[in-house]
Amino acid sequence: MKKLILIAISVLIAGVGVTAGGGSLTGGEADQTIYNRTMEASRIVYGNNATFVTPGEDKLLGKCEDGNLSFAKLERHGRVIYWHHRIIDGAIVELDRKVDIFDAETEELIESSVLNWRDDLPDHLPPIITKEEAEGIAGGSSATLYFIDPESIRFYEMTPTSHPCWVVWNSTEKTIDGYTYNRIIITAVDATNGEILGYGTPPPYEGFTSEGPFDDDPCTPMWPLYCANVKAWFENMGYPTLSIQYPNETQIRAQIQSNDIAVFYEAGHGNSFSFLHGCAPEPIDGRITNADDVQSWIADYPKMPFTLLYSCEAMANTGPGYFEYEFRKGVDTGTAVVGGYYLGDEPCLGTCGGYLDFFWQGELLNKLNQSWTVEEAFNWANDKWSACDGCFKFAGDPNLKLVPKVYRYPVVGHITGEVRDVNSNLLSNVEVSLYEYGNGLYGSDVASPDYCIEVNQTGQYWLLGTKADFYEIDTTDMLTIPPLHIDLTTPEKLAAGYVFDFEGDYGLVPRACIMSYVLKCVNLWKIGSSAHPEWNLSEWKAMDTANSWLYPS
Repeated sequence: MKKLILIAISVLIAGVGVTAGGGSLTGGEADQTIYNRTMEASRIVYGNNATFVTPGEDKLLGKCEDGNLSFAKLERHGRVIYWHHRIIDGAIVELDRKVDIFDAETEELIESSVLNWRDDLPDHLPPIITKEEAEGIAGGSSATLYFIDPESIRFYEMTPTSHPCWVVWNSTEKTIDGYTYNRIIITAVDATNGEILGYGTPPPYEGFTSEGPFDDDPCTPMWPLYCANVKAWFENMGYPTLSIQYPNETQIRAQIQSNDIAVFYEAGHGNSFSFLHGCAPEPIDGRITNADDVQSWIADYPKMPFTLLYSCEAMANTGPGYFEYEFRKGVDTGTAVVGGYYLGDEPCLGTCGGYLDFFWQGELLNKLNQSWTVEEAFNWANDKWSACDGCFKFAGDPNLKLVPKVYRYPVVGHITGEVRDVNSNLLSNVEVSLYEYGNGLYGSDVASPDYCIEVNQTGQYWLLGTKADFYEIDTTDMLTIPPLHIDLTTPEKLAAGYVFDFEGDYGLVPRACIMSYVLKCVNLWKIGSSAHPEWNLSEWKAMDTANSWLYPS
């Protein structure tokens, strides 16, 4: 049975009566209901094994916080992380979150941030419908109580409300042309009156193991904010980015088979070996890309330097035959893949995969933009957005940086030019050697009179020109001219190359000049050439020819 997870929109609208805490409860029963709801919300937000402290109990936390709020405490990666997510009577306030991060050794504060803190919410919930009633309204079996933020990423098309809402997840099956689809529905139900307020965007889900049609025609947009966020970060890092909604196979293949695309992102339903990207009327095999497609397409192209796979189970399986391996071509240096790891399952589904993954993704890219390594950025994102710890994984080079800019294809530059003697005559059979500062001889070419030396690594370079019966020219050892530094220290400079002509003061001097040769050089010193000022000589260079006449060697 082939399966594909898709999104559908519920059409059920219903209302039910509301009571304090749900149903006819006594005061003690209502308190117990709120307690149970709060414990469940804490489990969703913090996990099952969190350690909690207050500013009064923890000296380090007390440096920047006061009051009685409880913070979860984590120690890892040389940091101490405290974070608090706001919960009101068991209702998770979607984006209200505080984070304080300290250096574990020095105890210095690294960062203190408040994502959001709404001032339009009550201290306690009003009377609300029960979880079971909300699930009955939305036709689902998994409901969590939230205050949905007006700037919600998941419910970005919903009219903002200050009412608590039951967010209900549901999965139903549908069969078309022999394919079985799991359709994920996320419904926001107003907890005060049972009205359906809108529908959310789930995380990209692992829902298919082979090709299958998309349910909607035309496609329904799922992750435009995620894609726009990544595009903005990539371009801020210096990578002009093409963003295509619902690309077909040809478009996906073109990006993989490109020497220019160095950073690759996909957001879509998928797993470790396939993801959905296209829509009808594309043929079914043109809407899905498999890992073996990547293996085939990338075979004659360089590895992808950085790949970010926003699919729920993108990193559930690794190694040959899976995306992370094929995008890297099995190489562990100069390439890295980051992807979702069971984002659509608990414990990730309720928090990280529910809405915090957007901020986790942004924090990862923010640190990469600051020239952090992939490992450093990955660990920081996990520390700051602790609910997402374990919901993403990475493979490949932990030391890879995206800033300075990396290139998909090895960058090659060329140092070119021509060689003349000091009297502006073109010369042949001149050996031009390229040296890298600190590393010795890099390469050489024989100029007749042109030369060209290929360079494929950044650095500072200098040149040496030698020819029989001529004095050599060392561009770092000129009496009255500053040493020549050929600056190819960035990929951009390397790609642009460098042109250097041995002429004028950099021209070669014969070891045994004749008088007429010397006089012409004196003219290039005293009078110069208006047609070719680059051939003009300084006094010391003209005197070199005189010395060569007087003292030939």
